[in-house]
Amino acid sequence: MFVLACSSRLSRPAEQIGLALLFVAALGNLLDRWGDGHVSDYFHTGW
Repeated sequence: MFVLACSSRLSRPAEQIGLALLFVAALGNLLDRWGDGHVSDYFHTGW
């Protein structure tokens, strides 16, 4: 993902926003695993 982000300097703003959201989600998952030992979901679907 880092290579993709570095090579996307010439891409459209929508693609940059999408990559930023992916990075933030990945960072949140890493912090959850580090702090709680598992990833917490914010949306409960009843499964």
